[in-house]
Amino acid sequence: MSSEFLVSLVILDDIMGITLHLSRSLHAIEVDVLSATQLVNMTKTCLQRQRDTSTGTFKRNWNRNHGFAELSCKE
Repeated sequence: MSSEFLVSLVILDDIMGITLHLSRSLHAIEVDVLSATQLVNMTKTCLQRQRDTSTGTFKRNWNRNHGFAELSCKE
């Protein structure tokens, strides 16, 4: 596996973790518009915070990626 692919997977895992609660809420049979709007705003804020602190986020993701790369090499 290429390092770019592993980094992409780790970043995608971060993003999906942030959006999971919103996704589950929006897929519910009955959706409360006010709650959904609040969740959208909270999700946007969280993603913006990730973007604003991208250097720290990248370092954390790089360390996670390094762990995956080591596991991949052992197989």
